[in-house]
Amino acid sequence: MIRKLFPLIIGCFGLGGGIAAGVMLRPAPAEDRGMTADAEAGDTAAGEYSAADGAAGTETGKGQKDGDLDAGRGEETGAPEYVKLNNQFIVPVVDEGRVASMV
Repeated sequence: MIRKLFPLIIGCFGLGGGIAAGVMLRPAPAEDRGMTADAEAGDTAAGEYSAADGAAGTETGKGQKDGDLDAGRGEETGAPEYVKLNNQFIVPVVDEGRVASMV
């Protein structure tokens, strides 16, 4: 009899432990963290930002400003670029979950 109940008892302990861990690790509600629901979701009203905000430009940490429209854009030639590699390697071409060929 106890052989049949033992797996059920172990399962109940595991289920209870999982529920307890989920309750303990749940994030705090937005009100407790000092945020509103709109601020947490990142929603902004259409008139909240002016055109001067983007024109002034803020530093992005990459040596560029947000207001720089041409930053990072090189001349596009359309020609492909190739790199010479010293060692050969094989790349499998997978088609619909199966290896179709090796390149």
